[in-house]
Amino acid sequence: IDQVNKMIDDGAKAVRMDPAEIARWIENLSGSPRHFLAASERLANAGEYAVPQLIHNLSEPKTSAVTRERIITVLPRMGKDAVRPLCESLAVSDPAVKEIICQALGKIGYKHAGPYLKELAETKGMMDRTREAALNALAACDPRGLKKTVAQLFYEAALKYYHNDESVSADSRYDTANVWYWQEGLGLTYKVVPSAIFGEIYAMRSAQAALRHDPGLSPAVTVWLAANLRKEAAIASGVVDPLRAPEDPAADFYALAASAKNLQAVLDMALREAHTAVAIRAISALARTAGAENLIAAVPEGPQPLVAALTYPAREVRYMAAETLALARPTKPFSGSDLVVRALIEAVRRTGVPVAVLADPDQQH
Repeated sequence: IDQVNKMIDDGAKAVRMDPAEIARWIENLSGSPRHFLAASERLANAGEYAVPQLIHNLSEPKTSAVTRERIITVLPRMGKDAVRPLCESLAVSDPAVKEIICQALGKIGYKHAGPYLKELAETKGMMDRTREAALNALAACDPRGLKKTVAQLFYEAALKYYHNDESVSADSRYDTANVWYWQEGLGLTYKVVPSAIFGEIYAMRSAQAALRHDPGLSPAVTVWLAANLRKEAAIASGVVDPLRAPEDPAADFYALAASAKNLQAVLDMALREAHTAVAIRAISALARTAGAENLIAAVPEGPQPLVAALTYPAREVRYMAAETLALARPTKPFSGSDLVVRALIEAVRRTGVPVAVLADPDQQH
């Protein structure tokens, strides 16, 4: 039954993706009411795959007025998966098409369109009517977003993608998902990526966008680092990232370049979501870059994440945290310091090798 269901889903997806079928459905929009209803239903079912041709037809001067009006009617019916390509399409040069896209995004009503709409509204030289269309759509998608900065909105979107929020997740029926781009001269294009790293890719893209608007937004750096480390952990388990170029540095390169504050925040996220591979990579970077003060200093919410890692269920995380804290040679007691020796003793005992420790108060010996 599972195999039959998969065959049906794959067949339906193949039809949804077919450019020739999509072109035929768009042509039928201007036909009789019966043709229009059938075509609009199939275009809505095609979702994101129909958006490139729909936007192209809106931008094409030869498109008839009837077809244009009916495309405007169909766009809001495209649903959640069309939000990402529609947001990228806001880069189109025609102001009238920008306004149509804004109206469609406002009617679809998903919050992750918010940062793109606010970004458009704040673009210098934008026409007043286009700015108004963007703000009206933002009010429909996320009324609170009107009072937030573009950077804040992109950061909130990055968190949603990182936590695989249902409102931004890829279609769970398929093993792949699409990452959308706008290329001048080519229009709307996409690249297929494994669904396993879709959230991480968009979390990184959104965090980068937040940092473009506010380079001092440190939490966006944390999300970018955590998503990159989690993506690399997936790659290590066999997932292929088609967007990664051979010359791109490994995630550890960026972790080592990050501040102790950001790495501690990454570790905290890893501990909260019980992602052992990310926790191990964060601790490894902390061990190589951070001093004792940055490792043990208390934070308002409690002990530093590295200290909290001493009670993590996975032994390797506990041992790495204890070793890192011990080798940092802190000069004063700190909250949780008694756990360091316990973890080290546990690590030594689990080797099964007899060990003797000689302690001498004379440091010259």
